[in-house]
Amino acid sequence: MATDAEISAEARQSPAQGDVEKDEANVHGVDPIDELKQDMDLEYKQEGVKQVEAVTQVFSKKVVFLTLVFIYLISFAAAMQQSVQQNLTPYITSSFSAHGLLATTNIVSTIIGGVSKLTIAKIIDIWGRVEGFCFMLLLITVGLIMKAVCQNVETYAAAQTLYWVGHLGLLYIVDVVVADMTTLKNRMIIFGINATPTIATVFAGSKIAQLYYDHLNFRWAFGSWAIILVGICIPIIGIVVYHEKKAKKFGLYPEKPKDRTWWQACKHYVVEFDVVGLILTSAGFSLILLPFSLATSAPNGWRSGYVIAMLVLGAVCLAAFVVWEKYFAPIQYLPWKFLKDRNIMAGCLVYGFMFISI
Repeated sequence: MATDAEISAEARQSPAQGDVEKDEANVHGVDPIDELKQDMDLEYKQEGVKQVEAVTQVFSKKVVFLTLVFIYLISFAAAMQQSVQQNLTPYITSSFSAHGLLATTNIVSTIIGGVSKLTIAKIIDIWGRVEGFCFMLLLITVGLIMKAVCQNVETYAAAQTLYWVGHLGLLYIVDVVVADMTTLKNRMIIFGINATPTIATVFAGSKIAQLYYDHLNFRWAFGSWAIILVGICIPIIGIVVYHEKKAKKFGLYPEKPKDRTWWQACKHYVVEFDVVGLILTSAGFSLILLPFSLATSAPNGWRSGYVIAMLVLGAVCLAAFVVWEKYFAPIQYLPWKFLKDRNIMAGCLVYGFMFISI
């Protein structure tokens, strides 16, 4: 939420518009800045958003800088781990005599990981950034440990899915935290800096993977990085938890309602998570994307009955999601005004086509 100073500064930056607003205020007897503040206060915010706003209010400049440094280290470690794993994956599937399953395993995990971002976004908005961050770190750790001890390709496939959901979710939450801590003026600079680790990891990852393979084995590569990632993530968790307590001390941190029954809590989270919308979008995207990996092995290719059925059902689910969000959803996780915004939809399509090209 913008401060009074930011609102006033923004009004001063456009004097012509400010003069018009003042004239309108004189006519209607309403101060436009007060009206803007009222609109901001009336905006509906979920519990996790209120929590992070309270925490960032008690951040000092030194804490912000320190947090951004730890975020950079997390981005570097995650990128390095991913590069090491990518170079070792062929050796893993070959060791199980299942090299042909490499593409299918990666496609399925990528689809599930991509679709899960919708759920992750709701988790951190409702339960909080720290809770979502810890949950993603848990998925990564469990996935890496399963890879380190797996004895068959089925276990590896399950481990890759858990790991990939956690990996994408962790990076997504890191971006959200950066957005929470920065202003529009410097946000993209921080995003750009956080993307620089790939410059080093794309070259170093293959070398480190080769060292693991020659001197240890691929299992130690996953086991050791599970420990490294947890160690790097602990400091930032500690910083946020400490400042949550500080925000509570100053009375800024929102208190969670304690008088809900089990049934009331279930109803509350079903509405807050927009469970119907999440199911429709997750099912829709999964059903549309899965045939791209299944059609090549289907009896009649793209003309196979179950391939066509998946495509049709996926399109129906997405259409049903649009109808649900517009007419029925009590709390929309993707508001209708965004769904019909041509700029937003065009941006999503461009992003989608970029991934298709890759």
